[in-house]
Amino acid sequence: MSSRLAVARPAPPVLDLLEVSEHTMVVGERLVVLRAEGWSRNWRAESNPYRSADGSWRIRALPEAAWYVLKETGLIPGEVRVEDVPVAYALVEMIRRPGGLF
Repeated sequence: MSSRLAVARPAPPVLDLLEVSEHTMVVGERLVVLRAEGWSRNWRAESNPYRSADGSWRIRALPEAAWYVLKETGLIPGEVRVEDVPVAYALVEMIRRPGGLF
């Protein structure tokens, strides 16, 4: 006979996808980016939204693994291309905890 106690596990957090606006501070946040092949996860924001030369709002994003290299070494790996993404094509991943906002 087992003497294990039953422990109630809390509900898992919910992952929300929030639109980015020109006023959103997102450097370092996890992103879902719309690419030619569809929505793609595992990106990090390398910049906050900025107005490009053509007047559109954009954000620079890079693959998540490259983000950690950048934070550790201050350098973006040579084989990685920073993506210049229209703000409308980027969503921020936010964890919503049960009973609270974020």
